[in-house]
Amino acid sequence: MLYLPVMGSAAVLLACVAAVATLLAVSKEAESTFPGKNGKIAFVSTRHTKTESGDIYTMNPSGTAVERLTNHPEQDFEPAWSADGSKIAFMSYRHSGGSGSVYRLYTMNARGTSVEPLGSDPHDDHDPAFSPDGSKIAFASYRHGNEDIYTINADGTGLERLTHDPKEDDAPAFSPDGKKIAFQSDRAGKGDIYTINANGKRVERLTNSPKYDVQPNFSPDGTKIAFTSNRAGNPEIYTMNSDGKRVKRLTNSPEDDLDPAWSPDGNRIAFVRDRHGKKPCRSLFSCDEIYTMNSNGQALERLTNNHAADFNPDWQPLSPPDDWPLKVEGSA
Repeated sequence: MLYLPVMGSAAVLLACVAAVATLLAVSKEAESTFPGKNGKIAFVSTRHTKTESGDIYTMNPSGTAVERLTNHPEQDFEPAWSADGSKIAFMSYRHSGGSGSVYRLYTMNARGTSVEPLGSDPHDDHDPAFSPDGSKIAFASYRHGNEDIYTINADGTGLERLTHDPKEDDAPAFSPDGKKIAFQSDRAGKGDIYTINANGKRVERLTNSPKYDVQPNFSPDGTKIAFTSNRAGNPEIYTMNSDGKRVKRLTNSPEDDLDPAWSPDGNRIAFVRDRHGKKPCRSLFSCDEIYTMNSNGQALERLTNNHAADFNPDWQPLSPPDDWPLKVEGSA
C-alpha cells in the first residue's frame, strides 16, 4: 500500500510490516463529516496509472457510477468535502514540477473543475479539512520545521498556526459545530488522539492506550469519533464518545482496516481494508479496497474491487439541515 511516497505523515507500507509499523506508516489523512443526505464518496485510486500515482474519483455509496475528477501526471491525494458538498480540498504534488519534493493544497468544484492552489507559499501542506461554515480549512504542515496544525481561510488568506509542539501533530478534523478540531499526535511518545479549540487553545488528550490511536473523524452529530487503532493487534476501526469515553471496536478482521469516514446521515462508515496481497494485486502497494459498514460495525459492504489501490474515502454531504451552517461562537 502506497499512500504517499515521501512525507513524515505517510510512507510506504509493505505487506510484511508489523502492525505497529503499519500505523506509523499509513496515511494520516482525516477529514470532517457534516450532516445531510448521503452524497457521493470521493476517494483516491491508482486504477488508471501504471505507477502508484493516484487521482481523485467519486462513486455512489453503492460503489457504482465511478467518475474520475483529476487527471494529472503528478499525484493527487486526500480529498475532503466542504460542508455544503460543493467543493473538495486535496493535496497534490503538481506544484513540484516533477521533483516530488513539495506538496501543497488545492481546491476544486465537486465535478473536478476550477482547480485552484490554496495560498501562495506551500510548505508540504497536507491533511485538509473544511470548517463547517466553509470559511476555513485546517491542515498539517512542516512550514516551521516540524509537523503542526494550521488553519487558513478558504481564499488562501489568514494563515494561523494552532499547535506548537516539537512532536508531530496531523490529521485534523473539525467538529460539526466548528468549535473543536480533533487531531493525532505523538507528543506523548506514540500516536494518540487529541482535541484543540478552533482558536488554538485548550488541548485535551482523548486516548491513552499502550498502542496507537490515529485518524480521528467526528460523527455528523458531533457525539462520537471514529478512529483507527492497533490496540487489539492489527489496525481496526473503533468509535468513542467525543470526550474519549466508551470505546467500541467495530471491525475484527485479519486484514488492516483504516481511514474511517462517516456518512452524512451518521448511519454508515466508509473505510479502507488493506488485504496484504490476498487478492490479485498489481504490486505490494495496491491491495487497498473501500468498504462501508453500519455505524455499529454490521452490514459490511465492499464498494471497490480491482487490481489497483483505492483509498482516502470521504463522504459528500447533500441538503444540509435548514440551520446549517451553525453559528459558531469563539471558544475560550
